[in-house]
Amino acid sequence: MKARSLAQATELLAEATEALDLTMPDLIWIRRELWAGMSAATEKREAERKAKSAKDEGRRAGRAGKKGDSPSVTPDLGRVKADAALAKVVGSGQMSRKEITKKLWSYIKRKGLQDKQNRRMINADDALRPVFGGKSQVSMEDLPKLVDKRLKSGR
Repeated sequence: MKARSLAQATELLAEATEALDLTMPDLIWIRRELWAGMSAATEKREAERKAKSAKDEGRRAGRAGKKGDSPSVTPDLGRVKADAALAKVVGSGQMSRKEITKKLWSYIKRKGLQDKQNRRMINADDALRPVFGGKSQVSMEDLPKLVDKRLKSGR
């Protein structure tokens, strides 16, 4: 029998508990076992999803290369290089836009450059001022555009 409301579900649970002569420790144990089983099933589904995603990614990488190339030879198209001004903040070398964004935010937080009154504004220090086009403060919304101007293709 399906419960159609929380009250019905509570009533059904009370009847089942009484019919099976269960105590509170029994119910706690059952709950732990149920959660453990649900958690294991969730982890299994997540592992299967990741394996499928990795397999699909390998297939896509294989299609990206020229005919006859192995997937390991295909260039990583998502890599970019920061110009000199941005490299002073995030480091030089090829990296993804996501890595650059993480390093930039890490720098901003480490130096305490988020404005105290208006958290959506970022204050520039000497290293960030050239990245911000000479401005002493920019909004979070403008940050991606300013960073994009400072990136070069990694190829």
